[in-house]
Amino acid sequence: MPQVNFLWVGGTPDLVDFWRGKLTDAKMTNVTMTGFVKHEIIPLYQAASDVLLMPYSRSISASSGQDIAEVINPMKMFEYMASGRAIVSADLTSIREVLNEGNAVFVEAGDWETVIGYWKLEIESLLADEPRRRALGSQARRDVTQLTWVKREERVMKVMQNKDLRVLSPTGTM
Repeated sequence: MPQVNFLWVGGTPDLVDFWRGKLTDAKMTNVTMTGFVKHEIIPLYQAASDVLLMPYSRSISASSGQDIAEVINPMKMFEYMASGRAIVSADLTSIREVLNEGNAVFVEAGDWETVIGYWKLEIESLLADEPRRRALGSQARRDVTQLTWVKREERVMKVMQNKDLRVLSPTGTM
């Protein structure tokens, strides 16, 4: 996609060097890699973007080696939603607990050689359709307002207020 400028934010120096080498070998000049940036300036990079990508695979290894693809809810997803930008995400069950067709575009997760064409198609489609990009981003921003820690606390408190929370001893008395 030589007509698209990609911005790759984050990564350790070793990983950035590794991927820069891959990009150089592939003669790709339309990818800018920042490496690690302070968290507070990430919104500036998001605001400079038209589309934000979450290209996960079907299997995601945690530092423990455990596969977390079925349970991942990455903080970046909520930050992307708050940015008001269109999101293209791998289609994982855990991601769909938050994102949906009204606030994001999904692409099958899988081996890159198989799915890269679908990612390209969806990215190009969004770049060509500014009203759709804006609508998805706006809906994501509205949706994330219900997913803050304060909103979660309010829901928990409401449930607790509607329950009899007396703790009984093992004998059944207070």
